[in-house]
Amino acid sequence: MASQRTDYPLDYRNGSQHPHDRPHDLGDAVTDRVKEVTDSLQERAGQVAEQALQYAEMAQDAVKQFKPFVQKSLKDKPVATLASFVLVGFVLGAMWKK
Repeated sequence: MASQRTDYPLDYRNGSQHPHDRPHDLGDAVTDRVKEVTDSLQERAGQVAEQALQYAEMAQDAVKQFKPFVQKSLKDKPVATLASFVLVGFVLGAMWKK
């Protein structure tokens, strides 16, 4: 009877070396990878939320700076101000429809 060489790359004496033949190891690997992806997604979601808050604060600051300009414009030129807002509304509506 022939003996198997110990340096042979597919040595089956210690069981199968193919990952698909070890379902519990594959399952553990998949579980670990899902946990990594979940952690990464949670971290990214936190970053996006933080960035959204920063943009919201910037928008509030812009509105606060814009409000006096609108009030002065409404006093001085009410029809021109109204026409400007109608134009802005039309453009936004056209963009929304696309």
